Amino acid sequence: MIITNKNNYYSFVIVLPGGHKSISLHIPRWGIVTGVGVVIIGIIVLGTGIYFTSTTNYKNQAYTKLKVENKHLKSELSQIHDTVNQLQSQYIQIFDKEDELKLLLGGTKRKKRNYRQRRRLKKKITKIKKQYNKINAVTTDKIKQAQLKIA
Repeated sequence: MIITNKNNYYSFVIVLPGGHKSISLHIPRWGIVTGVGVVIIGIIVLGTGIYFTSTTNYKNQAYTKLKVENKHLKSELSQIHDTVNQLQSQYIQIFDKEDELKLLLGGTKRKKRNYRQRRRLKKKITKIKKQYNKINAVTTDKIKQAQLKIA
């Protein structure tokens, strides 16, 4: 492609040190526009790459932090579950000891729990289980909320 108009070229003169020979460059206008465009696109691509890398790194850090917190919460939840089971068994043992003490204090025969006492005991145990399930539900909601914060 031959361009005859002098306005379509940019000329650069490079002078070497020591007064030696100089170099003259004639660059077409479309070459400079293309070079500037490539540099601008390169800067944009580099900027978006840095942005996505930093956000991914931040999300990974948040994920590992939440993972550690999740392990801690699971261990606490298992401890609470064990404690609730122990309390339920201790509650039943207390009722059995009460019956034994009544027998030792003057009762002639060991009373079995009647229907009403068994029903009350079951209500109390189910009440404890409901409270435990409420605690369990709140804990899982916090975990879900934390997972949603990452996304």
